[in-house]
Amino acid sequence: MPALRQAGYRLFWQGSLPQWADLPEPDDAGRFFEAIWQQLEMDRHAENAVQLNDSIFGKAIRIRERSLRWWRRVKRIEREFRALSKLRALGVPVPRPILCATARSQGVVSRAFLLEAALPGWRNLAELLAEAALAPGDRPGLFAAVGRLVGTLHGRGYAHRDLSCRNVMVRVESEQGVCETSLIDCPRAERIWLPLRRRHLRGYDLYRIARSGRRLGARDDELACLLENAGVRQAERILAVLEMPATSWAVQRLLWLGG
Repeated sequence: MPALRQAGYRLFWQGSLPQWADLPEPDDAGRFFEAIWQQLEMDRHAENAVQLNDSIFGKAIRIRERSLRWWRRVKRIEREFRALSKLRALGVPVPRPILCATARSQGVVSRAFLLEAALPGWRNLAELLAEAALAPGDRPGLFAAVGRLVGTLHGRGYAHRDLSCRNVMVRVESEQGVCETSLIDCPRAERIWLPLRRRHLRGYDLYRIARSGRRLGARDDELACLLENAGVRQAERILAVLEMPATSWAVQRLLWLGG
């Protein structure tokens, strides 16, 4: 992963940086950071479609503060950048991370941002379910595709650890029979090596996404399709505990012993 550290500025990028006509060369980390930061500051609320010159980004996280939660937030975007890079290398559908940068002032990181590639034409699964925007014929294929997405993540040895319908982007084209899915917001994603912990975190992922789906109106047969395509052998055991809090004894027992 290319990186550049220079005079209090630190840049990480994936692949090759896009050539922006009005920005300095990335070799000058300070001027490059400040030029992008200035454009991001022009529209503080454009979180879902940020435009820098002719490039559109799907996400731009900006941090400018000195609070007790500052360090956690800065580390979050660095972890998300690294997690997205690793997951893409393993073939898990996630947005392409483009650039992560931090700037230090008096030895303390006070500003940071993360840029990810846009997903034009994609929508959040939670929004689609809440708005009932899916045609009845598209729903079974969509839940099966989401289940395969989660199964791919777990099959690579990773757990999302914050999985819900709002963290899944989908693109459905009924006429062409296209149903694509992608994970987003992966700062806590990690490779799990210990078998017992791997079983627990995978079960927690499945419990969370099934629970969020039910709250948004998904039927049990649709959730069972999702769980089965994710590799769950007895989906009804997870469906039976969705109304219980994650900290309850029954849920924890199921997750540790395997669903």
